[in-house]
Amino acid sequence: MVVEKPIQQPFPVEVFGDLAYRPNALVAYALSVDALHGAELERDDGKMVLENRIKVSAHQWADIIMAIDDCTPQKHSFKMLSLLYESLAYRWNKDASYAAIY
Repeated sequence: MVVEKPIQQPFPVEVFGDLAYRPNALVAYALSVDALHGAELERDDGKMVLENRIKVSAHQWADIIMAIDDCTPQKHSFKMLSLLYESLAYRWNKDASYAAIY
């Protein structure tokens, strides 16, 4: 979505401020968080549901939107973005994470 940029018009500046000019990243983040909430994970030790919705501070949200908007296949930044979502999902769903070893 952020690569193809199907949304060509900014969102209302009075609502989103400078992020209004990153509408595709805003939608991509919202869709991702919605998709992860209630998602079922297939783990080695069974299935796990992400019962708690991801929450971030306003500052972190803005940084994530800017990072999403900067993603390109050439940078391979989507791998880092997937790790970020995984970390956030584990933060709010403590039992979903495998045991830390490092």
